[in-house]
Amino acid sequence: MLVITLIFLASQSVLAVGQMTKPIDIQDVLRGQEVTDTLILFNSKDQEITYELIAEGEIKDWASFYEVEDRDLENPITRIQVPAESSMNATVKFKVPEDTPNSTYSGSITIMSVPDEDKEETEGTSATVRLQVSREVSITVTDQEIIEFETAIITQKYNLKQGEPLQIKVIHKNQGNVSIKPDVKFKILKDEQTVFNVIFPYPENEAAIKPRTEKTLAPIEWQTIGQKDGDYRAEIEVLLNDQVYKKQDFRFNIGSSGKVIGASSVKIIWPILGAALIIVFVLVLLIVKKRLATAKNN
Repeated sequence: MLVITLIFLASQSVLAVGQMTKPIDIQDVLRGQEVTDTLILFNSKDQEITYELIAEGEIKDWASFYEVEDRDLENPITRIQVPAESSMNATVKFKVPEDTPNSTYSGSITIMSVPDEDKEETEGTSATVRLQVSREVSITVTDQEIIEFETAIITQKYNLKQGEPLQIKVIHKNQGNVSIKPDVKFKILKDEQTVFNVIFPYPENEAAIKPRTEKTLAPIEWQTIGQKDGDYRAEIEVLLNDQVYKKQDFRFNIGSSGKVIGASSVKIIWPILGAALIIVFVLVLLIVKKRLATAKNN
């Protein structure tokens, strides 16, 4: 009966302890480099669980753990509390030693439940079951620098009132193995004539974008005060070491009401209005003809 009870309790606890188990596969890491990943921890029990965070295998001495709020990764942790019936994220950082040979290194990240010491003392039990879930890790070390990143350019509004600034949000995602500081070239044209042309360098007060991380920069603005109403075109280039990595353009307009109807729009509207008037005229003519025919028959 004791064995059956222990098995039952263990099976119930296994359901409560968990983490996302998709393997962490990090390619093309340089010696001496730091890379991070996110751990997703689960607790389905109706009470808080404390997890011990452990690195094992060849990457054992490379890993350190941090709370997600510790964005600068200054205060490493070895344990974390996950509230009842909820999930929580943590950050794992791998720092590859400078003398590491080129190769692929494997290991795992394990979370292990920590027994409630107060409960043990109260119940007088000496044997405890510590449950654990592991996540495989593979890190490939190389000496070849790889520059690869994506940039999302998001325009807040395309129809602007006079005096309302044009705002561009820039989000960089570094997929290479070296830190980057991309610049942004911003050009505005009206009637194919350049009215604004500036390169915004990567902010000096911002840390470089590390590999496998994403960063959203403060919005880029162009003031429309004093600009003529009408249609404009924006051209954006993302530069790194004077090389263009991305191009994007879009059209927008400036007007006192936030929307300007240009000559091209008027050319489209007039035929539509004319067609509508012809249809109305034909319908009225048919109704009149039908009424005349009815009156004649009567």
